[in-house]
Amino acid sequence: MGVRIFDPTVAPEGEGFAWAPRHDDLRDRVVGLLDNGKPNSDRLLEHIGALLVSERGAGRVIRVRKPSAYRPASDEMIDQVAKEADLVVVGIGD
Repeated sequence: MGVRIFDPTVAPEGEGFAWAPRHDDLRDRVVGLLDNGKPNSDRLLEHIGALLVSERGAGRVIRVRKPSAYRPASDEMIDQVAKEADLVVVGIGD
């Protein structure tokens, strides 16, 4: 039996992380809001959607809500949002 020591000051190993491409201009773009089904996530995403329309000029917002926070979004939900939206915000709540 041995003791394994982890040094938190070293860089992580593995592949690097890259952000998804960002849209500079939201005018006339469709924003998808994917609600994970947790309490209050609908309220959070409703507020975010309203801000993206009023302050960033998004054309419209579509909303999709998972039936449960404990299950993954169905392939149909993912396909719907991917087909209809230019960008997607995924929200949590509580």
